[in-house]
Amino acid sequence: SSGINAEYGDTVSEYKGVETFGPLPAVLLHDKGSYVIQSLIKVSDKAELEDLFTKYYKPLIIPLSLHPVANYTVQTFLEHVMSRDAADYICSQLVPLFEDLLAESITGVVIGVIKCCHHHGLSSYNFMEVLRDAFHLPEDQTHLLFRCLLSLTTHDILVEKIESYKKPTQSGKPRRDRFEATLTGSLLLQGLFNIGEIGLLEEGICGLSEDHLVYLSCNVQSSHALQAFLTSTAVPATAKHRFIKTAVFVTSKLVITPPGSRIVEAMWSAADSDLKCAIAQALMEREQSIKDNTYGAIVWRNCNLKTFKLGVKTWEDSERKKKRKIETFEKILKSEEDKKCEEEGTKENGNGNVPDTAYALAGKEEKEISEPVVKKKKKKKVKSVEDSILSSSKRKKGVSING
Repeated sequence: SSGINAEYGDTVSEYKGVETFGPLPAVLLHDKGSYVIQSLIKVSDKAELEDLFTKYYKPLIIPLSLHPVANYTVQTFLEHVMSRDAADYICSQLVPLFEDLLAESITGVVIGVIKCCHHHGLSSYNFMEVLRDAFHLPEDQTHLLFRCLLSLTTHDILVEKIESYKKPTQSGKPRRDRFEATLTGSLLLQGLFNIGEIGLLEEGICGLSEDHLVYLSCNVQSSHALQAFLTSTAVPATAKHRFIKTAVFVTSKLVITPPGSRIVEAMWSAADSDLKCAIAQALMEREQSIKDNTYGAIVWRNCNLKTFKLGVKTWEDSERKKKRKIETFEKILKSEEDKKCEEEGTKENGNGNVPDTAYALAGKEEKEISEPVVKKKKKKKVKSVEDSILSSSKRKKGVSING
């Protein structure tokens, strides 16, 4: 314990200048010990989670969240907390610290708080306003929030960078406006999109230029954020269609890259009939180059563009039939899952355990299966002895076996 505390510090004052929380539990601060606590949280019931909350997470939630190792236990606790009051208390303490958490690149706790509030129906927190204040965005510059989150850059620094891009190079050529993307920023946006928190972000993502769309869609990190936006069931269809109307003009550039091809397929799934026709027409203009490309050929097949060449009406009929088959298949799978759940429910007793009769039947079946194997072995063994006696008697004709 003393060695661990010497490595990570006894109090939170050593990393955030706060002295009111006292010593932190050593096991929570250790890189291996924290895994033990995370495993403990995952298997704990409601009463045990309440006990952990009362002893550790309620009095120490702020220093634990700001610690480079202990914050992972906070993320796990936010995923498994069952009490609405406990979740409300933790969120009330951590929401005002979003700026500090993001400054320390502890994005997981921020995402955990947002998901926890959504899961427990805590609607009193306006995350868009909190994030806008965290990145120092003025009210008339909210369209830059998407860019600030993705690059994890405050408004004043971002504006300086944008202004520097407007200045020409020494050779007189215009500079390219680089849209920076970070992994932690992409994860934060994915968490927001998955629960439908778009608010002030819609204007930024739907107002992207074609150049920025190509860069972000082909970037390994930022493409996942755009994909989450297009595939999330919580994001309104109107916002997705607004994005697609701009992105449709660059689909031929996206489809030939690994990340971009996934964006095109996500656009296709989210588009209505008119937008699908627009996407198909844009891809048809570069048919040969797309079909010759590995990723383009996959999109060509998945979007059924071969049928589109036969005519729009034929293609629409084919799409309707395909959709009908998918819906029928999903219904079959759902009914099978429901049936399986019902059967599993009847097998379990009131304590959630399998009855003893089931184990008895299982043992009986195992015995019945194993018995023929034993009999076969015995039969085979007897047969081999007889053969050996006969063969011996033939070789030694006229001589008794005992002799």
